[in-house]
Amino acid sequence: SRAHDCQIIFNSAYTRMHVEPMQTSVEFFLDGFRAAMKSGDTRNAMKCAYFYDVACFWVGKKLDELARSMKETVKQMRFHKNLVLMSLLLPIVRMTQRMVGESAVPPQIG
Repeated sequence: SRAHDCQIIFNSAYTRMHVEPMQTSVEFFLDGFRAAMKSGDTRNAMKCAYFYDVACFWVGKKLDELARSMKETVKQMRFHKNLVLMSLLLPIVRMTQRMVGESAVPPQIG
């Protein structure tokens, strides 16, 4: 089943992230997200989306693209009521928004 496919893709990408450079596993999380959404497995889809966005942040993806991706992920997490992962992602979203200059709150210095 496609839900099982997502779980296999996620576990493979997560393991790969610890064995090889993180850049090699980023797109597998996106594949896992797509497979889970096709099957209606929103819990695993949000888990893959979370890991995709966090991995993209750490491997140095373009910040403006990453900020858009994270905003979309937060919207989907709200819609599917996955509030735990959303609360884990929000600090990175805020930091990314500040780095891009989208935040209304200036960062504290000192």
